[in-house]
Amino acid sequence: MFKTKVKLMAVVIIAVHFLLAACIPIGRPPEKYQFEFSRVYKNDKSALHNAVLKALQERGFEIISDSGVPGKIETNWLDIDRAYYYGTFQRRGIKDYCDCGRPDLNWTYDRIKTKVAILANERQDGMALVVSANYATYASYTPCISLAIRDPDEEGMGFLKKCESTGELEKELFTNIQNNLSNGGTKK
Repeated sequence: MFKTKVKLMAVVIIAVHFLLAACIPIGRPPEKYQFEFSRVYKNDKSALHNAVLKALQERGFEIISDSGVPGKIETNWLDIDRAYYYGTFQRRGIKDYCDCGRPDLNWTYDRIKTKVAILANERQDGMALVVSANYATYASYTPCISLAIRDPDEEGMGFLKKCESTGELEKELFTNIQNNLSNGGTKK
């Protein structure tokens, strides 16, 4: 009788353990997406350069490096979603531009930042633009403490975790560049 109760108790403990374990969110890495990141333009180099700069500036990017077309244009980090928050039991913000994955238990992701690099290479069929958008979120280990009451830029709060692009920003930038070229490619 005693052995039966011990066995039954062991089975109950194991069953409860697995039930509780099923309720705890397990993190997942960001997904990798397939999308168009390069286009060829047959426009004048100066008009293309101006159209690219205007498209970036219209989105609020600060240009930190510009070697022209052909060449490379880089932006500084830009907060694209300050409201983004992904914790163990709570989530808010957008997910259109990137996928940061899901944090493990007691980890939180807060805010999304992006920076863009556009590489222009001269080819026989025109000027190829390659858009590279990099995304990151602040990842912090915060058991039972919400980041909403603390600034993630504070010392020791966490680190930037790389996120994967969904291709939406690249698509929108190509559309903006084409519209700017159609409208004369003038610089603001």
